[in-house]
Formats: sequence, C-alpha cells, structure tokens
Amino acid sequence: MGQTKLIFIGRSRATAYKNLRRMAENGPFLPRQRATQPVTYFRPFTQSIVQGRQTLPMEKQNAVRLALEVTWWVITAVVVWAVLTPINNAMYLWPFRTWNIIFIVSVVTFVRLIFFLKYTFLAKWQIVKIILLLLMFPATFMYINGISDFMTYIEEKTWDPLTGHLSSIEKLSTEQYIWHEMLFFGVGSVLSAPAFAVRMMLSIWRTRNRGTV
Repeated sequence: MGQTKLIFIGRSRATAYKNLRRMAENGPFLPRQRATQPVTYFRPFTQSIVQGRQTLPMEKQNAVRLALEVTWWVITAVVVWAVLTPINNAMYLWPFRTWNIIFIVSVVTFVRLIFFLKYTFLAKWQIVKIILLLLMFPATFMYINGISDFMTYIEEKTWDPLTGHLSSIEKLSTEQYIWHEMLFFGVGSVLSAPAFAVRMMLSIWRTRNRGTV
C-alpha cells in the first residue's frame, strides 16, 4: 500500500520520499499549474505610481506654460520698445503711438498663438477661444480703421507737423521708417486676426472631438 502511494506521488523512489517529506512539512503537495490570469498583487502600488507620474508632469507643464507666457510678453515689450525708440528720439509728438503699440502687440500675439497654441493656457479654455473667435471680426475692421486714419492724416496734413523740425536726411529716413513699420504691423494685424479666428475655430473642433489642440 505504501509502495503504491509512492508510485502515485513520484516516478522514482527518491522523488517519492522527497514529495512525502514536503507533504509532511508543508501540507499536501499539488503540481504546479500555469497561471492563466496576470498577477495583480501590486496593481494598487503601480496605479499610485502611474497617477503620480501623471500628476507631476501636469504641474511641470503649468509651470513651463507660465514661464513661456511671461517670456513671450517680455519679448513683446522689447519689440515695442525697439520699434518705437527711433520714433521717440526723432519726433516731439507721435499721435499714432497707441495704434502703433496695438499693431505690434497684435501681430506678435496672434502669430504666437497660431503656431504655439498648445503651449499656452488658452489651449484647453473652450469658452475663451469662442469669445476670441467672435472678437476677431470687429477687431479686423478696427485695424483697418487704424491704418486708414494714419494714411488719411499723412495725406491731409503731410509729414511737416511731425518731422518738420528735422534735417532733410533725417526727415526722409524717419518718414520712410514710420511709413514702412506702420504698414507692416498694421497690415499684419489685419491679416493675422482672421487667421487667428480660423485657428481658434479649428482648435475648438479638435478639442471637442479629438481631445487635441
């Protein structure tokens, strides 16, 4: 009877005694079976790690976006200062200073948001994007009126009230500089505003349907 048990427990006598000793120490011995389900003992731990990895990059992304936003506004301020410095040094009065600043800020901001929207806080703000989209229509006509006022002023009053105190060489160079930079940033604002509106419309659709920007 004992020999029969040994035959069923193991193929050889040594294996049989080994299995009997294991059964006496640890209880009944069952053959090892292949696992059919994935091991889930450490799933809560891995989930906590994954959640931590997802939360940490989000905080870093917000910090990076804030740093980029501040950097871009500093760059915009530097561009405004660089463009207006020759005019301030040459003329006593510049009646279109406000329009000039609006044109420069608009062009730099619109171009930045068109190409680098996903790196800004505006990327996920659907309501703000809808508001900006609607504002671009009156803004375009506002820019056109600003350019029209500048050109009308030059045609009616000429450059003499602005640059009459300068020498002939400085007068000519200053007038050409003002004319070209006002048209560059003014026309740039007129063109970039509708392009920005299209970009907002595309971003709204992508965020709603695809979860992208």
